[in-house]
Amino acid sequence: MSVITLCALFIPRTAVSAVSERFVTYTVRPGDNLWNYAATITPKNGNVADNVERLISLNHLSSPDLEVGQSINVPIVSSNK
Repeated sequence: MSVITLCALFIPRTAVSAVSERFVTYTVRPGDNLWNYAATITPKNGNVADNVERLISLNHLSSPDLEVGQSINVPIVSSNK
């Protein structure tokens, strides 16, 4: 995942007015689960559980279980400038 994607998960809500939130789509592959995927996009010393909750919320998931071929939206951040 790109640094932009990693940063997108940790922008404080108060900074949202300064950035435009967009998403990339990730397609679930065999062996993927939400915890492991969230861990791959969580920076060192970050909180994986927070990312799991954010992905569940953003994708309106009823559980953290994923199915092969399912697409999930992952936030990225781009500047308005």
